Amino acid sequence: GRENCDLIVYTSDSSHFILNELTKTQPKYVSDHLTDGTLKIGKKNKAISQLKQTLKDISDVPPINSFIKQRTTKHCCFFNKLPSPPQGITATNAFNRLSSISPNGIHTPNPDIEAWGFEFWEFCDNQTYLLSLDILT
Repeated sequence: GRENCDLIVYTSDSSHFILNELTKTQPKYVSDHLTDGTLKIGKKNKAISQLKQTLKDISDVPPINSFIKQRTTKHCCFFNKLPSPPQGITATNAFNRLSSISPNGIHTPNPDIEAWGFEFWEFCDNQTYLLSLDILT
């Protein structure tokens, strides 16, 4: 099937247009290679591929492209939900402090996505995308 992102969000005040790709890390180990030794594409790269394909598809439709260009904030977001740590193991919590260090995601440079006029943002576990409070009132 076609590669497209999971969710498209936009605000009614013409400020935000957001493409979202959602995934969940599996609690069991998954090999980075296929049985024949070929390297598998990772979740992040697959998410970026889906976001780029969505950008291409929606930009090819003139009314949608015009609608997007009116937005001042354009983000492609990759949300990765981590599994709960096994009972009695606290190392997982120690290594997954990112959500407390940067609770509103991390802006990551991505020239392919930036070429479309969008920024790439990564969110992990409890990190959330926060629209400004002005939009919510």
